[in-house]
Amino acid sequence: MKTNNQSLAAFISPHGFGHATRAAAVLEAVRQQQPEIELKLFTTVPPHIFAESLTTFTINPVQTDVGIIQHDALHCDVETTRRALDNFLPFAPSQIEELAGQVKDCRSVLCDISPLGIAVAEAAGVPSILVENFTWDWIYEQHPSLERHRHQMAELFTRAHTHIQTEPVCRKVKTGIPCPPIFRRRRQNSEIIKKQLKTDHRQLVLISMGGIGYRLQHLERLTGFPDILFVLAGSDTTGQVTDNCYSLSPSSSLYHPDLIAAADLVVCKAGYSTVAECLQSGTSILCIDREGFAETSVLSEFVKTRLAGTVLSEKQLQDGEWLEMLPSLLAAPSPPPADQNGAELVAGILLQK
Repeated sequence: MKTNNQSLAAFISPHGFGHATRAAAVLEAVRQQQPEIELKLFTTVPPHIFAESLTTFTINPVQTDVGIIQHDALHCDVETTRRALDNFLPFAPSQIEELAGQVKDCRSVLCDISPLGIAVAEAAGVPSILVENFTWDWIYEQHPSLERHRHQMAELFTRAHTHIQTEPVCRKVKTGIPCPPIFRRRRQNSEIIKKQLKTDHRQLVLISMGGIGYRLQHLERLTGFPDILFVLAGSDTTGQVTDNCYSLSPSSSLYHPDLIAAADLVVCKAGYSTVAECLQSGTSILCIDREGFAETSVLSEFVKTRLAGTVLSEKQLQDGEWLEMLPSLLAAPSPPPADQNGAELVAGILLQK
């Protein structure tokens, strides 16, 4: 089938925002290699997530994935996930046909880690490129009530035309193409970010739990560290909380990779995007274990070995144990920054199709 070299489609999981930011990094690299290419996005992720990295794109509000439904950043809801998957699978032939008509002239379809995109690309006769560090069938293995959906997902993922596995990989497959970690590029000098936040020579600790809310306890104890400015990303509002604590809403103009690069320490959940962006800038990291999330052990091991980071349990976080560790964490040497961005590799593969 003749394809349009000026058009590329992307089906992106709305699970958290890690898949969206990873896809945005890839699409930004695509634009660097071919600036005139048209980008068609299929996802329910808010457009502003992509607008941070991409100047122009069209977005089609299609549910491309269920993933794991969560109560908050650290806790999942398996039963609600099962009910949602019952409605999501199998795909309606009419939906596949309609979406295939929208991508049939594209040169390729990026899927992170949307199974719908693979089915649509197949129906349209267009190559699908699956990018993942885990797939849902692997995640669902630990949940017996999702066994039927696991088999459906496993079959769908095997149908991808090209399978790229980005480090740290949860389960390697023989057909997978290895890829370095993928991250959005930082933009501004860290001193500019610190000036905007008015750090005033204080050390900067960024607390970021990703795109799903989480309430941190004992915030009043932060005032006991006047030489540190704590920045709470993903808050409901933007503004000063205490003399040394500042909250940032998702609509803040401050770019998250720049915040991470400016920080002396990032406290975060074990999530792909934040870990990869810490690696980009060589920022020290304190990672919070997520019980019930299969990928946590892989990401935590990566944090310890590649970033010389520290991993704590949720209880240690909420008990305030991490505060007692702050002096030693901030005094420790920073890890070396990444020397490769896997986004460039994936972009090249997408443009070769």
